[in-house]
This record gives sequence, structure tokens and C-alpha cells, in this order.
Amino acid sequence: MNILVCVKDVPDPSAFIEIASDNLSFRIESSAPYVMSSLDEQALELALTIKDSCPGVSIHALAIGADRSLPVLRRALGMGADKAILGSLPDLSLYEDPLVVASAIAFWSKTQRYSLYLLGAASDDLMQGQVGPMLAELMGLPCATCVVSVVSIEEEAVRCVREVDGGLRSVLEVDLPAVITVLSSQRTPRYPSLSNMLRAKKMPPERFNFDEALSLDTQRLEMSYHYPAKERNTLVLEGDAASQADRLIEFLRGKGLL
Repeated sequence: MNILVCVKDVPDPSAFIEIASDNLSFRIESSAPYVMSSLDEQALELALTIKDSCPGVSIHALAIGADRSLPVLRRALGMGADKAILGSLPDLSLYEDPLVVASAIAFWSKTQRYSLYLLGAASDDLMQGQVGPMLAELMGLPCATCVVSVVSIEEEAVRCVREVDGGLRSVLEVDLPAVITVLSSQRTPRYPSLSNMLRAKKMPPERFNFDEALSLDTQRLEMSYHYPAKERNTLVLEGDAASQADRLIEFLRGKGLL
């Protein structure tokens, strides 16, 4: 069984980030490191857990973007992935369009045979949560979103637990091949081993270019970013202590806090 885990590089949470003057992009300090998105790390840990219990499983880690993704792919190899793949985009700004990213993954997968596609439920930077479902639609595969654990996996189907609205959970069985977006692996992602990191340095990722398959109408999502409006509403409680207490209780009830 072959498993494809899609990983994304995102700015380190400690980096300084602000909205650019055009409101169409972000300005990130040039020295900011890029790390693996936390839910993609959970997806990789879930794949490694499946590999630990199922002999013969091979895990491929795929990143779409540019050379800044290389440290993330090396980390994936260090954690235990068997192969790294880097898909280059002609314009890195397309990296923000989930349809473009999903199309690039589908383009690579046409020549491969994967039983399971694992992605984080959403990335740490844009939090769109659309790449997984779009990939499933493009490839005509079943999709399970917000998965928190895999109950069982066989050659023809996988049974998983997913989180739904209100904190409730449901059990879903989907036929393989399938796309799963991961919310949690229920395990702390393992730390890369020294032997695997040494192996990763000698294993450059396989590369493919997506520009040949990218049509001009593929990019359909337009986004702009704005800071929330700053508002200050002050309530002054007047009267004696009893009147102030009654007014405060009325205010809190109106806000649904009592």
C-alpha cells in the first residue's frame, strides 16, 4: 500500500507577519524560517502509525511550492517517510489558491498508484481547509474530513472517526483509494531520528513542474486581507451599588454570558 502525505511549509509562528499595503498578500520578515504546518505533521504521524502496524506500507511526502519547502520535506523524511517529492509552481502566489494546489497534486498522482491521500484539515497560515475536498473531487475519490483516528484499514476500505459540529464524533467507512483530511493523529508527532536525517541529506526530492499543466483559468480564488475594525464601546455603571449590580447583570445576560 502506498500513502501520499501532502505537507505545506508555513512561516514560523514566532515570525513577524503583517498585511501588505495592497491588501492582497502578507509581508513576512526575510529571516523568518518556514516549518511544516501542524496538521500536516499530524497527517504524517497518522501515516507513520499505519505503517508501523501494516507491513509493506510506503509513505511519500509531497510539497507544492518552491525550494523553501525543502527543509519541510527533509523533516518528513527524518520522521520516517520513504520518499520526498517537490512540485514547483511557475508563480509562488498561486500557492495560496487551493484549486491550484489540488490540481498540482492531482497532476502528480495521475502517474502514481496511491491507496490513501492524507492532508491536514487546514493549513496554519490561511486555514481554508479546501485542498483535500477539491483533490477528492478532481480525482473522483471519496473524502473524509476532520479525521481524528483510523479504526481499521484494509486493502479495500478504511474506517475512521471524524469530528463533526458541536464536538460530536462519527464513524465513517470509505472505499480505497480515498482522501482523508486529518485533524488529529491522537499522538504527538515523532521527532526526526538522526539516522533518518542523515539519509534525508543524501536523498534529494523528486521534482516535477506544474507549469505545463496549469491553464490560465485554473486560478479562480481571489482573496484580500484586512485588519478588523477597531471599536471601543464603554458602558459606565451609574447609581448606587445595587443599581450598578442590576445593570451589570442585565448587560451580561444580554451578551449571553449568564
